[in-house]
Amino acid sequence: MEVDPSSGRPAKAGEAPRHLHVTTLPSKLAGQQHPTMHPSTVKRWLVLADVVAGLVGVGVAFAVQALWWPVDVDVVRVEWLLLVAAVPFWFASAVLNHLYAARSNLRRLDELKHIVGTAAMGVGSMIGLAFVLQQGEFGRRWALLVFVAVVLAVTLERQVARKVFRRLRRTGRLSRPILVVGTDENAAALVHTCLL
Repeated sequence: MEVDPSSGRPAKAGEAPRHLHVTTLPSKLAGQQHPTMHPSTVKRWLVLADVVAGLVGVGVAFAVQALWWPVDVDVVRVEWLLLVAAVPFWFASAVLNHLYAARSNLRRLDELKHIVGTAAMGVGSMIGLAFVLQQGEFGRRWALLVFVAVVLAVTLERQVARKVFRRLRRTGRLSRPILVVGTDENAAALVHTCLL
Protein backbone atom coordinates (compact mmCIF):
# COMPACT_ATOMS: atom_id res chain seq x y z
CA MET A 1 0.00 0.00 0.00
CA GLU A 2 1.33 3.45 -0.96
CA VAL A 3 1.47 6.17 1.66
CA ASP A 4 1.08 9.86 0.85
CA PRO A 5 4.27 11.40 2.35
CA SER A 6 2.62 14.79 2.90
CA SER A 7 -0.17 13.45 5.11
CA GLY A 8 1.03 10.02 6.19
CA ARG A 9 -2.33 8.52 5.14
CA PRO A 10 -2.76 5.77 2.60
CA ALA A 11 -2.92 7.13 -0.95
CA LYS A 12 -5.86 6.30 -3.15
CA ALA A 13 -5.17 4.09 -6.14
CA GLY A 14 -3.91 6.14 -9.09
CA GLU A 15 -3.69 9.37 -7.08
CA ALA A 16 -0.50 11.39 -7.01
CA PRO A 17 0.80 12.51 -3.61
CA ARG A 18 -0.65 15.84 -2.57
CA HIS A 19 2.59 17.78 -2.59
CA LEU A 20 3.13 16.93 -6.26
CA HIS A 21 0.90 18.99 -8.49
CA VAL A 22 0.96 17.74 -12.06
CA THR A 23 -0.69 19.83 -14.74
CA THR A 24 -1.67 18.73 -18.19
CA LEU A 25 -2.61 20.48 -21.38
CA PRO A 26 -5.75 22.62 -21.19
CA SER A 27 -8.82 20.62 -22.17
CA LYS A 28 -9.46 22.77 -25.24
CA LEU A 29 -6.01 21.86 -26.56
CA ALA A 30 -6.07 18.18 -25.60
CA GLY A 31 -7.80 17.10 -28.82
CA GLN A 32 -5.74 19.33 -31.13
CA GLN A 33 -2.54 18.18 -32.74
CA HIS A 34 0.29 20.70 -32.66
CA PRO A 35 3.50 20.05 -34.53
CA THR A 36 6.30 19.67 -32.02
CA MET A 37 9.60 21.48 -32.43
CA HIS A 38 12.77 19.44 -32.68
CA PRO A 39 15.30 20.25 -29.90
CA SER A 40 18.02 21.15 -32.44
CA THR A 41 15.67 23.71 -34.01
CA VAL A 42 15.01 25.26 -30.62
CA LYS A 43 18.75 25.38 -29.89
CA ARG A 44 19.45 27.09 -33.24
CA TRP A 45 16.83 29.74 -32.50
CA LEU A 46 18.33 30.25 -29.04
CA VAL A 47 21.84 30.68 -30.48
CA LEU A 48 20.50 33.17 -33.01
CA ALA A 49 18.68 35.09 -30.26
CA ASP A 50 21.88 35.14 -28.19
CA VAL A 51 23.86 36.50 -31.14
CA VAL A 52 21.28 39.24 -31.74
CA ALA A 53 21.25 40.12 -28.02
CA GLY A 54 25.07 40.20 -28.00
CA LEU A 55 25.10 42.52 -31.01
CA VAL A 56 22.57 44.78 -29.30
CA GLY A 57 24.85 44.85 -26.24
CA VAL A 58 27.86 45.76 -28.39
CA GLY A 59 25.81 48.47 -30.12
CA VAL A 60 24.82 49.90 -26.75
CA ALA A 61 28.48 49.90 -25.70
CA PHE A 62 29.48 51.82 -28.84
CA ALA A 63 26.60 54.28 -28.34
CA VAL A 64 27.53 54.94 -24.70
CA GLN A 65 31.15 55.41 -25.70
CA ALA A 66 30.17 57.85 -28.45
CA LEU A 67 27.99 59.87 -26.06
CA TRP A 68 30.16 60.00 -22.95
CA TRP A 69 33.73 59.18 -24.00
CA PRO A 70 34.18 60.07 -27.68
CA VAL A 71 37.28 58.56 -29.24
CA ASP A 72 39.05 58.90 -32.58
CA VAL A 73 37.79 57.01 -35.61
CA ASP A 74 41.01 54.98 -35.62
CA VAL A 75 40.27 53.70 -32.10
CA VAL A 76 36.76 52.70 -33.14
CA ARG A 77 38.22 50.81 -36.11
CA VAL A 78 40.61 48.96 -33.79
CA GLU A 79 37.71 48.09 -31.47
CA TRP A 80 35.68 46.72 -34.41
CA LEU A 81 38.69 44.75 -35.64
CA LEU A 82 39.22 43.21 -32.21
CA LEU A 83 35.53 42.46 -31.85
CA VAL A 84 35.35 40.67 -35.21
CA ALA A 85 38.60 38.80 -34.54
CA ALA A 86 37.26 37.63 -31.16
CA VAL A 87 33.99 36.14 -32.53
CA PRO A 88 35.30 32.53 -32.54
CA PHE A 89 36.43 32.99 -28.93
CA TRP A 90 32.96 34.24 -27.94
CA PHE A 91 31.36 31.11 -29.41
CA ALA A 92 33.96 28.86 -27.79
CA SER A 93 33.42 30.54 -24.43
CA ALA A 94 29.63 30.02 -24.74
CA VAL A 95 30.21 26.30 -25.27
CA LEU A 96 32.82 26.05 -22.50
CA ASN A 97 30.48 27.82 -20.07
CA HIS A 98 27.61 25.41 -20.88
CA LEU A 99 25.39 28.22 -22.13
CA TYR A 100 23.56 25.81 -24.45
CA ALA A 101 23.32 22.80 -22.14
CA ALA A 102 19.71 22.81 -20.91
CA ARG A 103 20.52 20.80 -17.78
CA SER A 104 23.17 23.31 -16.75
CA ASN A 105 20.73 26.24 -16.98
CA LEU A 106 17.69 24.99 -15.08
CA ARG A 107 17.92 27.78 -12.51
CA ARG A 108 18.16 31.43 -13.49
CA LEU A 109 21.16 31.97 -11.20
CA ASP A 110 23.10 29.18 -12.95
CA GLU A 111 22.21 30.67 -16.31
CA LEU A 112 23.37 34.12 -15.19
CA LYS A 113 26.64 32.62 -13.98
CA HIS A 114 27.18 31.06 -17.41
CA ILE A 115 26.31 34.31 -19.19
CA VAL A 116 28.78 36.26 -17.05
CA GLY A 117 31.47 33.61 -17.66
CA THR A 118 30.89 33.73 -21.40
CA ALA A 119 31.05 37.53 -21.50
CA ALA A 120 34.17 37.59 -19.31
CA MET A 121 35.95 35.10 -21.55
CA GLY A 122 34.81 36.94 -24.69
CA VAL A 123 36.01 40.33 -23.46
CA GLY A 124 39.18 38.70 -22.12
CA SER A 125 39.87 37.32 -25.58
CA MET A 126 39.47 40.82 -27.06
CA ILE A 127 41.92 42.21 -24.51
CA GLY A 128 44.32 39.34 -25.24
CA LEU A 129 44.08 39.98 -28.98
CA ALA A 130 44.75 43.69 -28.38
CA PHE A 131 47.89 42.75 -26.45
CA VAL A 132 49.07 40.26 -29.10
CA LEU A 133 48.36 42.67 -31.96
CA GLN A 134 49.94 45.52 -29.94
CA GLN A 135 46.92 47.78 -30.22
CA GLY A 136 47.59 50.39 -27.54
CA GLU A 137 44.59 52.49 -28.53
CA PHE A 138 42.19 49.81 -27.31
CA GLY A 139 40.07 51.28 -24.52
CA ARG A 140 39.63 49.32 -21.29
CA ARG A 141 36.57 51.44 -20.55
CA TRP A 142 34.97 50.25 -23.79
CA ALA A 143 35.79 46.62 -22.92
CA LEU A 144 34.01 47.05 -19.58
CA LEU A 145 31.04 48.62 -21.36
CA VAL A 146 30.88 45.67 -23.76
CA PHE A 147 30.97 43.23 -20.84
CA VAL A 148 28.16 44.95 -18.90
CA ALA A 149 25.98 45.61 -21.95
CA VAL A 150 26.30 42.06 -23.31
CA VAL A 151 25.54 40.51 -19.91
CA LEU A 152 22.44 42.68 -19.53
CA ALA A 153 21.21 42.13 -23.11
CA VAL A 154 21.69 38.35 -23.08
CA THR A 155 20.15 38.04 -19.60
CA LEU A 156 17.04 39.92 -20.74
CA GLU A 157 16.88 37.84 -23.92
CA ARG A 158 17.14 34.61 -21.91
CA GLN A 159 14.23 35.72 -19.70
CA VAL A 160 12.11 36.21 -22.81
CA ALA A 161 13.29 32.82 -24.11
CA ARG A 162 12.21 31.16 -20.84
CA LYS A 163 8.71 32.61 -21.28
CA VAL A 164 8.59 31.43 -24.90
CA PHE A 165 9.75 27.92 -23.91
CA ARG A 166 7.16 27.81 -21.13
CA ARG A 167 4.39 28.74 -23.59
CA LEU A 168 5.62 26.15 -26.10
CA ARG A 169 5.65 23.45 -23.40
CA ARG A 170 2.17 24.36 -22.19
CA THR A 171 0.73 24.17 -25.69
CA GLY A 172 2.44 20.85 -26.37
CA ARG A 173 4.82 22.11 -29.04
CA LEU A 174 7.95 21.56 -26.98
CA SER A 175 7.52 18.35 -25.06
CA ARG A 176 9.28 15.10 -24.49
CA PRO A 177 8.28 12.06 -22.49
CA ILE A 178 9.76 11.88 -19.01
CA LEU A 179 9.37 9.50 -16.11
CA VAL A 180 9.81 10.78 -12.58
CA VAL A 181 10.46 8.06 -10.03
CA GLY A 182 10.01 9.15 -6.44
CA THR A 183 8.04 11.71 -4.52
CA ASP A 184 10.66 13.58 -2.52
CA GLU A 185 11.48 17.28 -2.87
CA ASN A 186 13.87 16.66 -5.79
CA ALA A 187 11.19 14.84 -7.76
CA ALA A 188 8.69 17.62 -7.08
CA ALA A 189 11.24 20.22 -8.20
CA LEU A 190 11.94 18.25 -11.38
CA VAL A 191 8.25 17.97 -12.20
CA HIS A 192 7.82 21.68 -11.52
CA THR A 193 10.79 22.54 -13.77
CA CYS A 194 9.63 20.32 -16.62
CA LEU A 195 6.04 21.51 -16.63
CA LEU A 196 6.53 25.22 -16.05
